[in-house]
Amino acid sequence: MNIKMTKVIKIAAVLASFVIGLPAQAGLISYTDEALWNSAVGSVSGTENFNSFSTDTTFRNATVSANNMQITGVPGANGDATNIVDAQSFVFSGGYAIDGTSYLLGDLTGSQTLRVDFDSSVSAWGATFSGISNGTLNTVISAYDSNSNLLGMLNSSSPNNSTVGFYGFSFDSNEMADYLVFQNITLNNDVFGMDNVSFVTATSVPEPASMALLGLGLAGIAFSRKKKIV
Repeated sequence: MNIKMTKVIKIAAVLASFVIGLPAQAGLISYTDEALWNSAVGSVSGTENFNSFSTDTTFRNATVSANNMQITGVPGANGDATNIVDAQSFVFSGGYAIDGTSYLLGDLTGSQTLRVDFDSSVSAWGATFSGISNGTLNTVISAYDSNSNLLGMLNSSSPNNSTVGFYGFSFDSNEMADYLVFQNITLNNDVFGMDNVSFVTATSVPEPASMALLGLGLAGIAFSRKKKIV
């Protein structure tokens, strides 16, 4: 084998071993613009608009099954009125309904949480919300992997309880979220609506090892072309 080619391979191999030894770093990218989220994640794997729920369905100390989601929670400050999938006729005169159809109505205070477990892990997720983190309230959406490692958090904010907005995330690495936890970290209760959920259950970001092998191959091609020219 040519000495120069041997050197190229040795250098590439050293770089590959270094990169392969690095763990993939989780980086949650948050979105408040649905169009930008759609552009970033491409085709979605599925959606949930809760329109299949024709009657109120509680997830207070219970589990509600939706598309790729298992939703659980506890009683909120409004008792039986909230932490439900709200179907017509709506609670609070439909003030939190996003598009006039069934939707999830959450209600969280302090240590209370709403949890969404995914049937298949997701690399991207987003939904439309109404009234979340109204005023000084602060409901945070945290994403976790299968080992309960925190992958990142979505912060939300609404000037009033009728504000409708999108919140979503993707990852800049091959991380996959296994579940979400919603928690209002203030003492006053936060009532909000959630609807029109979209998610992606596949990821296409190259692993570090794949990138290293690609670099090794490119180095060989470059040397081969240089040798032919000479």
